[in-house]
Amino acid sequence: MTTSARNEKVTQYIAVLPSPQKEICQSLREMILGHFPELREEFKYNYPAYYHERQRICSIGGFKRHANLELDYGAHLRDSRGRVEGVGKNIRHVKIRSLDEVDTDYFIDLLRQSIEYHRSRAA
Repeated sequence: MTTSARNEKVTQYIAVLPSPQKEICQSLREMILGHFPELREEFKYNYPAYYHERQRICSIGGFKRHANLELDYGAHLRDSRGRVEGVGKNIRHVKIRSLDEVDTDYFIDLLRQSIEYHRSRAA
């Protein structure tokens, strides 16, 4: 599996997060870059963000008591675990409070759906 290029600003952002947010964000980053080489990692609006072509697919961030996986097309996804939260036209998020809550297979499924949804809109 090919890993996408790493953005140094993202590395710096994650390095200064407290635990467990640091480990959660690092785990999410490794999962995204490892499974989705077509995504480009950027640091936008003070958070790590992942783009397919010119469209943001997701972002990650550390907060006071949790980390988030923000899904730009979250409102349009099939949520098999019922963990996607939020309201609004498109964006949703998953709150992650411990490294044990990083469900790789589930998150990969959500990201695959997001990329497919983006491709269907671009066609």
